[in-house]
Amino acid sequence: MLQTEIEGYLREQYQEGTALYPAYDDYCFANIPGTAASVLNVDVGPTLPNDVFGNIEPSAEHVVVILLDGLGWKRWQRDSDDPVVSSVSEKGVVTPLTSIVPSATVSAITTIHTARPAGTHGVFGRSSYIPPHNSIVHSFSFSEHTNTSAASSTPSFPPRDLITADPIYPRLEQAGVRTQIIQPAPTLGTNYANVAFRGATQMPVEGPAETAAKLREVLESATAQTYTYVYLPQIDTVTHDQGQDSEAYHRTLADITRPFKRELGEKLDAETAADTLVFVTADHGMIDMEPGPPGCLDLRDIEAVYDNLRRVNGVPGIYGAQQMTHLLVDPETQDTVITALERENVDVYLRKTIEDGRFFGGGSAVEQRCGDLVITHRDHKLIHDWAESVIPTIGQHGGLRPGEMLIPFGVIRGSKLKT
Repeated sequence: MLQTEIEGYLREQYQEGTALYPAYDDYCFANIPGTAASVLNVDVGPTLPNDVFGNIEPSAEHVVVILLDGLGWKRWQRDSDDPVVSSVSEKGVVTPLTSIVPSATVSAITTIHTARPAGTHGVFGRSSYIPPHNSIVHSFSFSEHTNTSAASSTPSFPPRDLITADPIYPRLEQAGVRTQIIQPAPTLGTNYANVAFRGATQMPVEGPAETAAKLREVLESATAQTYTYVYLPQIDTVTHDQGQDSEAYHRTLADITRPFKRELGEKLDAETAADTLVFVTADHGMIDMEPGPPGCLDLRDIEAVYDNLRRVNGVPGIYGAQQMTHLLVDPETQDTVITALERENVDVYLRKTIEDGRFFGGGSAVEQRCGDLVITHRDHKLIHDWAESVIPTIGQHGGLRPGEMLIPFGVIRGSKLKT
C-alpha cells in the first residue's frame, strides 16, 4: 500500500514556496531508528506516526533497516516495476517521509545511527566545523582541511569529538538485542564508523550479492533478537554520475534488488521470515542538474564572499553539505557578503533565523557549529575549494527542494517477501 496522501499532507504543512522543511515531530527520517527499535521494545528516540505500519503488527524478533542511498520518493513510485519495490508497495506499507536538513548522506547516516537530527549530532555535511579545535574536517574520512585544495592531515583531536550524540547500539545491546552493520568494506573500521557504529558488530561486504547473503546468514543464525542495518550506496553513486533517468540507474537498481529477492524472498527459511520486519528507506532524494561549469556557481569567483570568510586554521571558513553550505563571516562584513550572494540568486539564511529548529532540529550543535550564514541555490551547484568534485556531476542533493527532501519508508514482514 502506497500512502500517497501523506505527501499532500507534508507539502501542506511543511512546504513554503519551493522549500520543503523537515517534519521532525512527524513523518521524518530522523524518527526511523526509534520506530525500528520500538518493534523490539527498546526506546532509542522519537518514533513515526503509527499509521506507517498500516495493518502490520509492529512486533518481531528481528528488525532489518535497509537504506538505499539516494532512492527518493518519486523514484520509488516510478520504479514500481522492480520486483522488490513492487512487493514492498503491494504487500507492505510505503509512506513518504521528509529527510532531514541537510538532505545529505553523511548527516542523514549520522542521524540513523544516533536517532538525532544534525542540530544535535553536529555533523552538518561532508565537512564539519569543530570550534573547540578550530578545525574543519572531512566528516567521513576524519581528515582535516589544512590547505585550499585537499583534506589530507589527521586531526590532533579524537574522532569522538566529531559527533555530539551517542549511537543507538549500546542501548539495544544492553536490552539483549544483537546489533549488526552490513555495508561496503571500505566504509567500516574507519574513525567515523568506530564512533557512529559503536556497540554494533561491523560486517564488511563487497557488492549487493554478498550484502544480501550476509543478511540472510545473520537472520538464520540468530539466537537472540537482532537489529541489522544494511547500507547500499550504489544508487547514489550512479545518479551523481549519470542522473536519475539513465540506463545505468535502472540497471543498478536491478543489480541491488535481485540478490535481495533471492536471499530473502526465496532462500530465507519461513520461520525466520515470519519473525522479521524489514524497513526499506533512503537518506535523501535527488534532482538532476546540468553537469559541468554551466550548472555551477563558483563561490571563489565572488570576491566579496571569499575575501570576507573567516579563516579556520588557515583555510576559508566554508563547510557543510553540497547544497546547504555554511559560511563563517564576521558581523562587520556580513551585509556585504549577503548582498553579493543575493545578487547571484543565492538563498541566504542567518544563523539567528534557523535556531528555532526548523532547519536542523534544534540542539546545542546549532549554536556551537552552525555557520553565521547558511546558503543554498535552487538552480546551481555551489562550488568552493573542497567541492570541486561535484562540477561534472548530474544528480544533486543536500537542499530543501521536494525532490531532495521526500523519501520512501517501506515496512514489510519477511514472510510477505516470500509469497
